Amino acid sequence: METMVALGLFALTAATMSRFLTENIRRGSSNNLYTVAYSLAAQALEDARALNYADMAACTTSHAEGGVTFNVATTVEDDTPQTSLKTITATVDWTEPGGARIISVPVVYTEVRPF
Repeated sequence: METMVALGLFALTAATMSRFLTENIRRGSSNNLYTVAYSLAAQALEDARALNYADMAACTTSHAEGGVTFNVATTVEDDTPQTSLKTITATVDWTEPGGARIISVPVVYTEVRPF
């Protein structure tokens, strides 16, 4: 009888832990994908920043990592939020097992002129 109770408790504990571990693995994978997405957004903003101020333009690229395709779109808005400034937004979208995800990172740039 004691053996049956011990096996029952073990089964209950194992079932609870397996769900817990599965959820942690899923969240860890999702967090990794968010990290990749923010890294791609930062790289897109740096690529735009490397251009001359007048040459900054919208572009779209794709990047595959770990079996997931990330779509990176960069938009450029002139004279936003005010004259002589540009708002550049890097938007990254992807689909993971939990569904579609999207992030946007806006940055305001100004032209740097030598004096």
